[in-house]
Amino acid sequence: MEVFYEVEDLKRYRTRKRKQREYQAAYRERLKDDGAPDREDIAAAFLRGLLKLWAVAPDNASDFKERILDDMGRGRFSREQASKVLDGMIERERERIRRAKKREEG
Repeated sequence: MEVFYEVEDLKRYRTRKRKQREYQAAYRERLKDDGAPDREDIAAAFLRGLLKLWAVAPDNASDFKERILDDMGRGRFSREQASKVLDGMIERERERIRRAKKREEG
């Protein structure tokens, strides 16, 4: 099925999209200049904190970990694979903590 657009409609559409791109770029630059984090920054900081918690005291957050894995399993990810990835991230954080303690001690 072929779709043809009126030339003027197409021009208005392209103009609107260009303005939106420019607005978004300016908005992201403004956030950067202000030092404001976006959702991904907050999520990454939260994940780093949670990984430290699990690495130091894994029993403290086991219920929360299960909820995360359940949520991942309901989406487009395999719960088992999500568990493997998360366990690997926790183990790497444990190693970072061990190395940091070793540097502090010696």
